Amino acid sequence: MARVSGKVTYQGQPLETGTISFISTDPARPNANGTLGPGGEYQLQTREPFDGAELGEYQIVISDIDPDAMNSELPGEPLELTSNLPEKYQSPTTSGLTRTVERGRNTFDFDLE
Repeated sequence: MARVSGKVTYQGQPLETGTISFISTDPARPNANGTLGPGGEYQLQTREPFDGAELGEYQIVISDIDPDAMNSELPGEPLELTSNLPEKYQSPTTSGLTRTVERGRNTFDFDLE
């Protein structure tokens, strides 16, 4: 495991709401996720808060949808979630974003257009 953190911006402005996911290119290795916060900053976790990600290559998915917006008061109620990001960033096969997590601390910043 290695610590992973960084900052996400969209058109030069911090993306302060949403999520970032590191999708493993190896099916035997788990994915890692983080929540975007003030200044667009994030820290990844795999099993425990802020434990980082396992070493290896990842495809990156970024969403600006607030994860709390996905909780509805009525189970099964349809949700209307809108995103201001281009749709390509929400799929590992189209985002064009990849990173390799190495030993030690890893800082990965993403400036989306």
